[in-house]
Amino acid sequence: MMSSLFMTSNRFWLKTNLLEYSIFPQLPSFCGVAACCGALSCILTKQITEQMLHEQYQVGLYTKLRAPTSCAPDKFADLPRVGLGFSNWDVVRLFNAVLLDEGREPAAVVLCGNDLVRETEDSNQLKQILDWLRDDHCHVIVHTLNHYTLVAGVFHDFLSDDVYLLLADSATRSGPLRSLPLSDLATLCRRDDRYGFILVSDRTIPHTLFRNWTSAMNPPEVTEKQRFARIDKS
Repeated sequence: MMSSLFMTSNRFWLKTNLLEYSIFPQLPSFCGVAACCGALSCILTKQITEQMLHEQYQVGLYTKLRAPTSCAPDKFADLPRVGLGFSNWDVVRLFNAVLLDEGREPAAVVLCGNDLVRETEDSNQLKQILDWLRDDHCHVIVHTLNHYTLVAGVFHDFLSDDVYLLLADSATRSGPLRSLPLSDLATLCRRDDRYGFILVSDRTIPHTLFRNWTSAMNPPEVTEKQRFARIDKS
């Protein structure tokens, strides 16, 4: 369904429904959780908040805050930030958990590093990925240096042939909406295979979206539908 799609031409489209559900501003060090919230809310057509996921799945422990559920979100700003933060695999596992608990079947593909460069350099494959992304059930979470965002639309400059991703950004310094040249993301991906796209949906992601599949695109977190552990509330 694409009822929330605003499109002036093939050169520009924007998911207005996703912008209504996207998180801004985020809780401290919660950009990965906020990106999941936006995608999940749009798929489920109900607001999923960072606080909800912190209470149900204890996601604060997986961020640099190391915050247990006993710590209220309004106290997060006072916590020190240590160690590694949210990862691509945490994103997939959290997305899996929420959809499984909602009775949906999660689907994901990790398209990062050279995999993203290969698929987006091919104009036909890029078009297929972007066409897939227009559906409200299909989303791309973008991992860049120390940050996660969510693709809300695309602008294609026909004169230069540059493609710009329009990102729902939960960070106060740059959100709630900004653009990122796809070429800049590809440059980052050539340097580090952690960065790129995480495609998520509650529908099967077709193999025809990609020219080649690699094992890195389907890690165990994806193939086994791994999830965050539930909190025992008894």
